[in-house]
Amino acid sequence: MHTKNAIRNSMLWSAYGDALGFITEFCSKSGLERRTRGISHITKLLGWNRRIGGQYGIDVELPIGCYSDDTQLRLATSRSIRGDGSFDVQTFSKVELPVWLSYAFGAGIGTKAAAESLRKRQIQWNSNFFRSDYSRYTDGGGNGAAMRIQPHMWAARPNETDAEVLKNIVRNAVVTHGHSRAIVGAAFHGLSLLHTLKQLNIPDPPAWFGILEELKILSDVITSDEELGYYWLPNWEKETHTSLTDAIAKCLDELKKDVSSAEKALVNYSVSTSGEMYRNLVKELGCFEKSSVGSGTKTAVLALYLSYAFRNNPHDGLVTAANVLGSDTDTIATMAGAIMGATTSVAPPEQVADMEYLINEAERLFAISNGEIVESKAYPDMLYWQPPQTQLDVVGKYKDKWVIQGLGEAIPGDIVGKKGGRDSTVWQWFHLEFGQSVLIKRRHIPKVVKEENLPVKNVSISAQNELGISKQYRVTTDQTKAVGRQKEIWQRETAEIRKKERMYQSEGTITIDVATNICIQSDFEKSIVGEMLMRLSEQENGIEKAIGFAAIIAKAKQVRMKKAR
Repeated sequence: MHTKNAIRNSMLWSAYGDALGFITEFCSKSGLERRTRGISHITKLLGWNRRIGGQYGIDVELPIGCYSDDTQLRLATSRSIRGDGSFDVQTFSKVELPVWLSYAFGAGIGTKAAAESLRKRQIQWNSNFFRSDYSRYTDGGGNGAAMRIQPHMWAARPNETDAEVLKNIVRNAVVTHGHSRAIVGAAFHGLSLLHTLKQLNIPDPPAWFGILEELKILSDVITSDEELGYYWLPNWEKETHTSLTDAIAKCLDELKKDVSSAEKALVNYSVSTSGEMYRNLVKELGCFEKSSVGSGTKTAVLALYLSYAFRNNPHDGLVTAANVLGSDTDTIATMAGAIMGATTSVAPPEQVADMEYLINEAERLFAISNGEIVESKAYPDMLYWQPPQTQLDVVGKYKDKWVIQGLGEAIPGDIVGKKGGRDSTVWQWFHLEFGQSVLIKRRHIPKVVKEENLPVKNVSISAQNELGISKQYRVTTDQTKAVGRQKEIWQRETAEIRKKERMYQSEGTITIDVATNICIQSDFEKSIVGEMLMRLSEQENGIEKAIGFAAIIAKAKQVRMKKAR
């Protein structure tokens, strides 16, 4: 069974690897020297220069220990794991990802395109089949999913099966990535970390092939999940013109070849040639080439190889990863850091940004894994939440306080850049109330934020349990507000549902997630269930949507009846 120390150090070493590799990410030797004012080999954290905001952005001096999108999205995943251990994929996809776009560091094209698509009201986590000028959902086989799924392993309880953990990994992955390579890569890394946490020992090469065998259940995991099997899967197979079983089998064959290459690289391993041997493996796997530099499966193999090869010296392993220029340095290092950190008794030699928050979140996930019911991150009421359609409006004011929509209050920090003109803008650091620091581009004169776009903070967990309040109203504060006020809110729920239903009727579209949410909160009122079923059946792919909706409602009704008994 894993320990609090294992999870805490896994969190810290993954962030440390990210911060080291972020400095060297996708740059040449000359590019690194420009970023660092003359340093061509990284051995420790340092402040460095980076252009943010694209071609029309600004050059910023990033502080020592600054981490990239890898850790940002890992924390977003962590916050989306509820106090009871369930993964709230709705808030992750519809709140965290759209808001993340405003503060993302070094984000991949595919993940950004996916997050942009999720701004649209009609797009849900299991229907994000986007196409853009630069990216397409079903082509997304990168490591943008694998790099963020560690919290599912940190929160896993001892009695959870691999299949149960894999379900959360897949749900997380398909929000942004639609190629089987991304899903398989995330699953391979996830089980590598899970086995490390359970045994407090990094899997050896024979165990690598054992993990591959375990991944053969992936197709069953997906088809047995109602929201994946009934809706996502039919649409995915229609888009890709292939079966999921065949696609996963093909990826596992590719992965087995790469694992074999990694195993062979260890045959003549020596400490004196470790860096050269790792570089040779990166080259052999094709991870200097544009087509596979960020592959979800290959990155997972390289991370596991590094973890085992440098199992007695994690710092040297992460430094090695960070200095193989031209590879995906930060993601390989952050994934290796998560695995190696789980087996070391010491924290990284240097502090990364937001250290206290990282530790707090790691300890919250450990408490969940230990069977404790802990607080959940508060989010806006999903019946009313609407992601800001312009990134400039993510930061605003509410009752004279600075807020970040979807996430809550924030303390303003240093302004690092300004641009004038008709729509003058400011780049500014903000420190969120729960402990994370973000650099966001905002309007010079911020807009007023609506209350419904801020987290709902209600009563304590014990009071919620007494009232039978749904997960949607779970809280993140120790301060218990008046139960009478909560009852009043609860009594207004039916009216709110009706209002939301009318809004969707007027727009002429509805998703399975929204329809089921409305029906469940109406306590399965027959007229609403029937209306939602008819609305879904009248849309494109209406049969598949109606079947998926009916299955979810039936299961939810059975759960409600069981609880009532």
